[in-house]
Amino acid sequence: MMFNMFQIYNKSSYSLEDIEDNYIDSIITDPPYGISYQNNYWDKDLPDKEIWENSFKKIKPGGFGLI
Repeated sequence: MMFNMFQIYNKSSYSLEDIEDNYIDSIITDPPYGISYQNNYWDKDLPDKEIWENSFKKIKPGGFGLI
């Protein structure tokens, strides 16, 4: 019987430097939208473009993201 090994990371997209480039199959994230949902401070600003740069660097070609 053959087993595949999977790893799930629960990290901020700002801190992916310890993951190899083109390593991740899929990214699932819920970034702030800048709409101040229910007046929450974490949703007042739009995410820095660094989130997307880091994500695109780490995801494999053909990988997918759920945003």
